Amino acid sequence: MKIKKLKFLYIGILATWLLFGGTLTAKSCEMWYQDNHLGKMGYLAPDAIYKFSDTASWRRSLQNMNVYMLRLNSLYSKQNHISDYFIKYKFYRTLKSHNVKLALNVRGATLTNLNSKTKQGYIKELNMIDKLYRMGVKVDYIYFQSALSRQKSFGTELKDVYDYPMQQRIDDIVRYAKTIHAKYPKIKFGLIDALPIKGLPYKKPYRDLMKIMEKNGVKLHSILLDAPYSLIMRHWKGSTWEKILNVEKYVKYNMGIQYGKIFTDNEGGKRSDKLFYLNLVKMARRYKTLGGNPDICILMSWYPHPRYTIPETTPYTMTYDFLKLTEILK
Repeated sequence: MKIKKLKFLYIGILATWLLFGGTLTAKSCEMWYQDNHLGKMGYLAPDAIYKFSDTASWRRSLQNMNVYMLRLNSLYSKQNHISDYFIKYKFYRTLKSHNVKLALNVRGATLTNLNSKTKQGYIKELNMIDKLYRMGVKVDYIYFQSALSRQKSFGTELKDVYDYPMQQRIDDIVRYAKTIHAKYPKIKFGLIDALPIKGLPYKKPYRDLMKIMEKNGVKLHSILLDAPYSLIMRHWKGSTWEKILNVEKYVKYNMGIQYGKIFTDNEGGKRSDKLFYLNLVKMARRYKTLGGNPDICILMSWYPHPRYTIPETTPYTMTYDFLKLTEILK
C-alpha cells in the first residue's frame, strides 16, 4: 500500500512540476506551412500552384510537413485561375498521398457585419467549403484570420480594433463555427491572432471566445500567435520576448488548448528574400533558446518576400526556408 501511495504521489508531483515550469526534453512541434501571397489579397503565386504538379521540387518539405494551410479565398480569386480539376487531382491528391492535413485560413468571420462586402465574403467561404466536400476534399482545420484583432481598415489606429465590438467579433466566429460544425463535425477550429503584439489585452477575449464556443457546442482547438520577429526586437507596442512566451503559457496551461507560433518577419519580408530568411532563423533559435515550446510551428509570409516558392534546394525560397525552420525546431 505504501509503495502504491508513493507512486501516485510521485506522479502528482511530476505533473505539477511540469505544469509550472519544470522541463524535460521539449517535444517537437508540428510543422505547418502556408504559401506567401506576396502582399496581394487572395493571391497564390504561379510557382506555388505549379509545385503541386512538380512534387520533386519540394519533396523533402512534403515529407516534413504535418499540415498545409491554404488561404481559402485563393481558390475562388479570379487572378489565380484555379480549376476544379486542379483542386481535386493536383492540390488535394498531393496532400493526401503525402499524409499532409489541410487547414483553411478564412476571413469570413473577420468584421463580418461591417459592410455588404464582408457579409458577401462570409457567404462565399461557406459555399466554397461545401464545394470542397462535394469534390471529396477533406478539411481538417479552419482558422479564423485576425477575427479578434483586425482593425476596421489597414493603416488605422489600433483603437479601431474596439470600434468593432469584441462581443460582435466573438459572435461572428461562433456563428461561422456553428454553421460549419453542423455539417462537418470533424473539422477543428482555431484562431490566428495579433492582440498581444499590438499591445492589447488578450486573456479575456481568448477566454470568452473559448467559453462561448463551448456553450454553442463547438471547441476551440488552438491559437496561432501572429508576432513577427522585427516587431518583437523593436519592442513595438511594448512587445518583449517575455510577453510573447507568457502568451504561450496562458494558452497552453491556463486555457488548456494547443498553442501555435507563426514564424515570420516583417522587415525581411518587405526588403529581401535573404533578410527574411536570416531573421526567420534568428527568431526560431531565439524562441527555442528562451524555452518556447509551441505545439504548432508555422511558416508564413504576407509580404513581397520571399518572392519564390520552389525549388526547396534554392536559397531563399519559401520551401527552402521551411526546411531550415524544420531543422531548427524539430
